[in-house]
Amino acid sequence: MSHTKAEGRRSLEFFPVKSTWKISGTAGSMGYINSGRLKALAVTGAKRTAVLPDVPTMMESGVPVEGTAWYSLVAPAGTPTPIVNKLREANRLCRGSPRVRSCCWKQGADPETSTPEELRDLISSEVVKWAEVIRVSKIKAE
Repeated sequence: MSHTKAEGRRSLEFFPVKSTWKISGTAGSMGYINSGRLKALAVTGAKRTAVLPDVPTMMESGVPVEGTAWYSLVAPAGTPTPIVNKLREANRLCRGSPRVRSCCWKQGADPETSTPEELRDLISSEVVKWAEVIRVSKIKAE
């Protein structure tokens, strides 16, 4: 199997024909999954995604891998709490709208919201987790 670096371009045509599998975010793959060109075998999250509820996690499939892509809305440190709360509420209302949820689902994203404290805890745990992966794998910056 050969490695193909696909900078900025996510297309099956870009990958070599001899490649028989791919790890990709659902957002970049849902069109292919929905058309039948790709079959989702597992998701890398700790739990199944509502976007592909019948697809098991890697852990359920016996592969000890866990990792997900996530996006967040952040503000500069020291932003007054009333402004943070106003931004959070606007984001919650937006993500809760049927139009936005539908658009996200079509792209393979499962829109979730959290509190600032939950986001802080997530970022902290991700830093610890990936620092360990980097250490154990002996990954060095080039």
